[in-house]
Amino acid sequence: MASNCDAFWLDKEEMYVVKLNRKIPMKHLSLVCLINNELDECLRTRIYDIVNIIELTYGVKYDCDLIQAVLVLLKRHKLEHKIDLFSTENAKELIRGYSENECFITDASLHTIKPFTHVCLSCNQKLIVKFHQKVYVFTNDSVDNGVIYSGHCAGCRIDYYSNSYDKGSKRVVVRQSLHSRKYVYIGGKNVYTTELLLRFASDLAYMYTGFENFCSAYNATIYEILCHRYPNDASKTKGQILLERRLFENAWFIYSTSLFTFLTSKQHELEIPMNISNRNERNSYFDLNFEKWQAQFTLFYTNHINIRDCGFSCSRAFVIDGFQKSDRFICQFKGETIKSEELGEIQWGCGIRPEMIPDKNNHGYWTNTCYCPKHIALANKQHNQQPHIPDDYDDIDCNVSRADRYYSRLTSYGIVLTMFNCGIIVAFHELYQSEGPLRVLYHICSTIKNFSPLLAVPKYLVYDNACGLFLTFDSRIKNGKINRTPSTDVLEKMTFVVDKFHISNHTRPMCQKQTNPYNYEEVRKINTQTCEQMNSKLKHYQNACSSYSSPKSKVFYLLLKKKETTEIASVLNDIELNTDYTNVEFEHFDFILQFEWYCKEQEGIGGDNYNISKWSLCEKQKRSR
Repeated sequence: MASNCDAFWLDKEEMYVVKLNRKIPMKHLSLVCLINNELDECLRTRIYDIVNIIELTYGVKYDCDLIQAVLVLLKRHKLEHKIDLFSTENAKELIRGYSENECFITDASLHTIKPFTHVCLSCNQKLIVKFHQKVYVFTNDSVDNGVIYSGHCAGCRIDYYSNSYDKGSKRVVVRQSLHSRKYVYIGGKNVYTTELLLRFASDLAYMYTGFENFCSAYNATIYEILCHRYPNDASKTKGQILLERRLFENAWFIYSTSLFTFLTSKQHELEIPMNISNRNERNSYFDLNFEKWQAQFTLFYTNHINIRDCGFSCSRAFVIDGFQKSDRFICQFKGETIKSEELGEIQWGCGIRPEMIPDKNNHGYWTNTCYCPKHIALANKQHNQQPHIPDDYDDIDCNVSRADRYYSRLTSYGIVLTMFNCGIIVAFHELYQSEGPLRVLYHICSTIKNFSPLLAVPKYLVYDNACGLFLTFDSRIKNGKINRTPSTDVLEKMTFVVDKFHISNHTRPMCQKQTNPYNYEEVRKINTQTCEQMNSKLKHYQNACSSYSSPKSKVFYLLLKKKETTEIASVLNDIELNTDYTNVEFEHFDFILQFEWYCKEQEGIGGDNYNISKWSLCEKQKRSR
């Protein structure tokens, strides 16, 4: 009997806990202690703040005197070593230290990274979740150990991970694998938090940092944090895991292009490289998708007036200009061509970085060449280069020439870009040779071809060599060297004008009359210097832009132009923050995309070719939504 009585006997400490729980439930009391430990005692409203936070959290209003009395009681018992109910240890630090302790074999981690879905997307069967591998997780202020778990569907033979799934030899990302995900894992041993990728994107946009500078600064910051956290433990800094520039760069490119694809199209999935560190796989991915991305870029941003109309002058003119400060060393083979439906084959050049080969005269050293791996065999055949391409007009027509110049130049010619006069970038092309009229015409025809079918192409085309561009186009369209297409029909109706800054350089009668911006009342009221203003900002990125080879250079320009198109930057920021953009700025954009794809498939491109009755029907559907 005595033993049974002892089982129900409560000592003083237990009675203390029971009485305390009757006044305040332990769940509430635990939160009170946590908040109290975080708020400094010098705060005059500390007890009042604790009461309010408890009420907001649990919907229970406690008396301030009661909370203060309980806290005093807990503090007194702790000081007298009677009873200490709640630990003040940092649980995260304890788990981090335990997971790094080599004395234990454990999977414990602050970062347990599971598949983005618990059922197979093909058969809807529940996945078998299993351990995959240990990884390093890079956060804004630490590098921790993490654990990756994968989900396997035996029937479909598909393996699911946190941001992708593998089927056979293919790795695929889908919208839901990137939406609202805390971690980004594209393969390998490194995982990055979404916050870290957003931090780099902001540093790139506002501090013009490149990957190398960012990674160096990050590693230095983590080193200082480790020194501060563990001042007496040098082993923490000696074993520091570094953020490696190439791995981070490749992961950012794949992640950003995936987001871009899902932002600007109705595409539901995208195949990415199985091994992002493999240059051939990565470049194949870029080459396969770049033209599609470029078309989606133009289609998306030419809808600017539908998304956010900026007033009277919104989208009234194309403003075109080149930007050469981001030039980079490229292969000297000039014979690479691109095909155009309108212009035929155009000499464009090769944009791949020249190859470095072993120096035969100095063992262990490398020497530069003038050609990429594809064209290295042409090193001694420079006489096969194609000749200089002259202008299609005479000096008497316009005194400004854009014929091919500096033919022996070792670097690229930057980019040519088209903007709306209101500051929205709508298209660009990287130039490996000079900004000649034919290459600019190719750029313009491509832009018109990808222009939104919801809108008419602007009436005006503003360019610093608009005279020469018009004369070249007019001459070639008349002599049949340019094939007529819907794009050329639209271009033929446009009015070519020189921008206000450069018109003073044009002295011929045609320049002063036909292409003079001051002769057009509507052009007088718009900003024709928008490209020059954008270029003044883009020059801050010239070091970053100059560090890539094709095709990564073109993809970086694409993502950078997305960043620089600030008129709808909030929408881009929302997609990068993994929020649903359709609920943010433009709920009808889903409809716009569907209608555009319909028009592209049914009617071709541009202007009068579109079936207005079909548009009217769709417009009614849009208004009813």
